[in-house]
Amino acid sequence: MSNLLPIEQKKSILRLYRKRFLALTFFYIIALALVGLLLLLPSLFLSKSSESLLSQKRDVLASNDTSTITKSLAASIGDINTRLAIFPGNTTASPLVADFVNPVLGAKTKAIHLTNLTYALGDSPTTAAIQIEGTADSREDLLSFTGSLKAIKTFSNVNVPITSFIKDSDVTFTITAAAALK
Repeated sequence: MSNLLPIEQKKSILRLYRKRFLALTFFYIIALALVGLLLLLPSLFLSKSSESLLSQKRDVLASNDTSTITKSLAASIGDINTRLAIFPGNTTASPLVADFVNPVLGAKTKAIHLTNLTYALGDSPTTAAIQIEGTADSREDLLSFTGSLKAIKTFSNVNVPITSFIKDSDVTFTITAAAALK
């Protein structure tokens, strides 16, 4: 039937279809915009209520004088200091483990494999007895490691039992030393 229509009539119908298509497209775009606006309304109300709460808090904080805050902080610090006064002030501090672990790790080579490192405090808080256990690839590596430990000023009385030097390879050892901590 459309083939029987004259060309002008066909163009007119085509224009009409295009106008209807554009009208429908604009209608859907406007409908989507309205739905989007409706979905944004709860967020708007929530942000407005949060804004009012935060402005009230800001006003309360701005009304406080800094001298009252300073006085309350000073009172709190004084209270904490009086509570801390019940603890004795001359307690001995625990030594820093890094003071003797780092030198041992610095003297360790790839041929030395540490399995255990223990310490016990000595008579004073600045001394400790150290015990280092592990395996060495060879006797020479163990001797070199022991020499490196003896050269470190932190350690004194570095002792390796002679039985550790019996084997040629995969030598298990236990080194004892005294450490003077800082």
